[in-house]
Formats: sequence, C-alpha cells, structure tokens
Amino acid sequence: MKGFLKNRAGGPGSAAFVQAAESPPPLRFGQAADCQVWAAVSAVQRARVWALVYGVYLAKGYARLDNQRLWYGLHDALPETATFLAERAGQAVAALTVVGDSPCALPGDAAWGRELSRLRGPGRRLCEIANLASVDSELRRGGETLYQLFKLAWLLARRLDNATDLVIRVSPQHRALYERRLLFRPLAAERADGGPGGSPGVLLTLDLVGAEGRYLEKYGAGERSLYRFFVDPETEPALVEWLRQCRRPLTEITLRRFFVETRPLLPGAAPAARAYLAGRYPGARLEPGKPAAPPG
Repeated sequence: MKGFLKNRAGGPGSAAFVQAAESPPPLRFGQAADCQVWAAVSAVQRARVWALVYGVYLAKGYARLDNQRLWYGLHDALPETATFLAERAGQAVAALTVVGDSPCALPGDAAWGRELSRLRGPGRRLCEIANLASVDSELRRGGETLYQLFKLAWLLARRLDNATDLVIRVSPQHRALYERRLLFRPLAAERADGGPGGSPGVLLTLDLVGAEGRYLEKYGAGERSLYRFFVDPETEPALVEWLRQCRRPLTEITLRRFFVETRPLLPGAAPAARAYLAGRYPGARLEPGKPAAPPG
C-alpha cells in the first residue's frame, strides 16, 4: 500500500490520489516516558486498533466471533474520524476513536437515535467517543492511559471541531468513573442494548462549553490537578497542532478492501451516508466489482 494510487478523478485534490499515510510522531507519556500514543492513520495501524478492540469486546461479550477478528464500522471510513492507539514497550494496550457528527450520523444513533436527536439543536455540535478498549491489567497505569486518550478526544472535539457535546456509550459497571471523575452526565436511563454490539449500556454526555469551569470547580487549578492536566495553555497549542495531523483520508485500496470487498459497509449504507462519503472521496469507486482496466 505504499506509494501513490492512480487518480481517476482528474485532480490531485481527490482522495483517490493520496500517498499511503505517514503517522505523525507519537506522543510519549508516563513517568519514564515508556508509553506512547500513535495516531492510527495507515491501514496497518488501523488494523492493529480494530484487532485490539475486537479482542477486548469479544472477551467482554460485546462482539461475536468473526473470521476477520476486527471491530470496525462505516464511521471508520470517514476522513474526519480520528483513531488513537496507546502502546507500552511496543505492545498495544488501549485504543480510542473520535467520530464527529455528519450525514452518516454517529455510531450511538443505532441504539440512541431519539436521545441524540434531542441533543442536537441550534448551535449544538456532537462528537462521540467510540471503540474505547484497554487491556491494561494494572489499575493505575490503565487509568493514566485512559486520561491521556480522553484528553486527546477532549481537545480534538472542542478545539478543532468546535463541538459542544461529547457523548459516549459505556457499560453499567464503568459509568461511575465517567460520571465522578470526568463529569459526564447520563442522557437517558440504562438500556439492555445501549452499549457496544448491543450489550447493556448507558449513554453519557459531557457539555464541552461548561466543562472547563466544572473541572476547575471540582479539582482546582493546582499544578497536579486533573483540571491542569486537561487545560494547560503551555502545552495545548503544540498538542492541538499534532491533532490536526491525526485525521487523514484512507487510500482507495484500503477503503475498498475493508469497506467494500471484505464488508459491504459502503454499498449497504443509507443513501445520505453514501452520498456524503462519495463527496469525501471524489473519484473513488465505492461499488463492488473489479476496477476498470486503465486506458491503452
């Protein structure tokens, strides 16, 4: 998948004419800087994330047995979707995806469409944290990784997308962490099919407009406070610039391989979603079948 693809759209601006994505350098964290977060922009990195999420979700009963052993959906094809992979000593330990609202809706709309429609309104823009998974067995290190990934989701949604609301679907046993520590609030009562893969879950939301003030009120402005961790004027500009590089269109080869041929997610999408993705990938073939032979 290296190199350039032929451009059938007639212009270099087409997403059908893109170089295999090069990831921005990873962000390092941890006391010994032994952990790092990658922006998963290449097909290989995406597959590592999808494999990690599948393994975690299968173990928890969220996913069914699948020959591909990958967990991904239509929203992972969107160029504006951002996917992050945390590693420790070269081993994948956690992942998180941020999906912005679009004509493809949000992943959570499948179970919570009515509630999310009520949340949408004049001046409101939604983002969803999806496909959050961790294999960390040590509580402290796992919490540290979660906060690092959440900070990226927070900054991307608020600073780059100007989102007003961040939503997430969580299992009932994990909701207390998000409500007590990250100050999410339930948008509706727990539902038997409200979590990933139709598992039990609850829909939580964080009002990004007022969240900074709530964090400051709860945690104070001390140097080691959670407020200062999330809101740091000194490090934020560089981090936001790094986040700008974390969303790339897929190559047409990757798009067709995962979203047309292996799983017909694009051909089977709703008309509005298909039209939107066709606009995001001008010139790319989104229908099944072999590519046309080059002229001559």
